Order: sequence, then structure tokens, then C-alpha cells
Amino acid sequence: MRTGIGFGWTTLAEAETVAAEQSIDRMAPSASDVLVTDVVMLGIFVIGLIAVLFDLSMRWPERRPVP
Repeated sequence: MRTGIGFGWTTLAEAETVAAEQSIDRMAPSASDVLVTDVVMLGIFVIGLIAVLFDLSMRWPERRPVP
């Protein structure tokens, strides 16, 4: 399940980068076009933080059936 969540989040982030007009994933590439490094780093940090939270949320129920 953790692998599936990881692939799903990656796919969602890339789809939003390409197709969405306004999203966190779109914020980083559009800021890099005008060289706003702090916004790019914030976007990367937020995307990574959400991915880590997804992973941690999947580890908790995984510990119960598979110690």
C-alpha cells in the first residue's frame, strides 16, 4: 500500500503540474520561470512534506497486521 500511495502521489503531482492552472504543484515551475527561488523551494518542501505524511500515515496501520 505504501508503494501504491507513493506512485499515486507522484502521478497526481505531475498531472497537476501539467494540467492545473493553480495548485501547489504548479507554483514551483511557474516561479522557476521568473527565478523566484524561495517559492520554488517552498513548493518542493510542501510536496515532499505531504509525501512523508502519506508514508507515515500508511506505516501506522501497516504495523498492526504485519509486525
